[in-house]
Amino acid sequence: VQAVAAILWHELAILASGALIAAITWDAANSVGMATFAVLWVMRISAKLNVFLGVRNLSIEFLPPHLAYLASFFRKRAMNLLFPLSVTASTVVAAWMVLEALAAPPDGAYATGQLLVVTLLSACAERAAITTTEQWQLTETLRLGAEEEGPELFDWVKGIEVDDDGGIRIYEYSAQEIRLFDSTGAFVKLLGRKGAGPGELMNAEGIQVTRDGRMWLRDRANGRFTVFDAAGEFEATWPMTYCYSQGTWDPKEDDTGRLLDADCAVKDNRSTGVNVLAYRSDFSAVDTLYEQPECGTRELKDAAMWITRTERSTSFTAIPFAPEALSSLDGNGMLWCVPNSARYELLRLRPGATDTLRVIRELPAIPVTATERAAAIASLEERRLRDLDFSRIPSFKPLIARVVVDDTRRIWLQRATADGGTIFDVYTPDGTLVAEVHGGNGRFALSAPFTIRGESLYTVIIGENDVPTVVRFKISRTQ
Repeated sequence: VQAVAAILWHELAILASGALIAAITWDAANSVGMATFAVLWVMRISAKLNVFLGVRNLSIEFLPPHLAYLASFFRKRAMNLLFPLSVTASTVVAAWMVLEALAAPPDGAYATGQLLVVTLLSACAERAAITTTEQWQLTETLRLGAEEEGPELFDWVKGIEVDDDGGIRIYEYSAQEIRLFDSTGAFVKLLGRKGAGPGELMNAEGIQVTRDGRMWLRDRANGRFTVFDAAGEFEATWPMTYCYSQGTWDPKEDDTGRLLDADCAVKDNRSTGVNVLAYRSDFSAVDTLYEQPECGTRELKDAAMWITRTERSTSFTAIPFAPEALSSLDGNGMLWCVPNSARYELLRLRPGATDTLRVIRELPAIPVTATERAAAIASLEERRLRDLDFSRIPSFKPLIARVVVDDTRRIWLQRATADGGTIFDVYTPDGTLVAEVHGGNGRFALSAPFTIRGESLYTVIIGENDVPTVVRFKISRTQ
């Protein structure tokens, strides 16, 4: 009764407006206006009833102070019986309206009006369905970074890992060393240094802490893995031949403790493709699991680069905002692939499988602003790259900026918003969208590690004066 009283006069005013529109358009040939009003009113009442009966995401934080009391009428529940009926009914009505439009004369206003109304109805139904997706928030709980000399002065972070006690291990590529901090951010000690001796690093590309607490580093220049024990003491090196540099190393641990990674296969001194490999934790063998399926095309890769050839060399320069293929392995050896980041499309690739999973969403393109374009060109010119065809810089940003598989094998897709913010869409391995994570307006470094352990996310944020900082976020979930 109190809930009805809180909105009664407002609803009566809306009904009066509807009666007025009906009276004005009663005998009119075009009834689109009345149909639009009816759709908005019915879907609005449906939304209010569902919120009253209980839905997963209430978004009460958006209520202004003078309306905060309305939250007392809301309920937070995973589902209510009205919700599936509401979505089903709106879907049936939308399908009926499409059939009506198709049956109408193609050159008449009736078909156009029907399609306009059904588009509005479908958008309302889709938005209602999204309410079953949890809305998570990232709350900063720790920041490591400094502009002066010391262990918190970072230049190029290529690895962030966490131990069972919450201790943070940060691999600084420029110094070829691992910096250990405790869970409060206090510096503990350094591991490694430049060199080729035991425990030394030459070109390590990342770190991985396994379930037994050991820390692995892939060192391509020294041709080996370097392994430290759980206490941070040097344990062993494992000689290994790698085919190519991976940039930032991001392996995954499978259920048996093996490290899964991809490297190109070599036969008769020639590359024959990329294999998914499993490195055994006792250093006894490397298992070749399968040839990794292709993600993206060579044409897309070439289109994302300025290629400059001279008599002596060939140089490659990445084109700002150009779309590319993105991928990440999971602990089952599956490859999660975004074949073209200009589209919202996620594939789960398995060799020889007929049940490849595909997730597709339609999202509006986000334009590259004049300021962003000018800044990108200025950055290239600072590197003395002036003889490039800047007209190849796209007018729109990629829809997907990053794909990562977390420690529970969920898939995180990072995308930008029109207001400069960041959202992460989180999927289960069966392709179900379970959450949207709102990351705020921080500058997430896309080439930096993105590590999720339990309820915390660790990554690099570009702070003031372009200083990289390692940030820990708490992932706040709705129930």
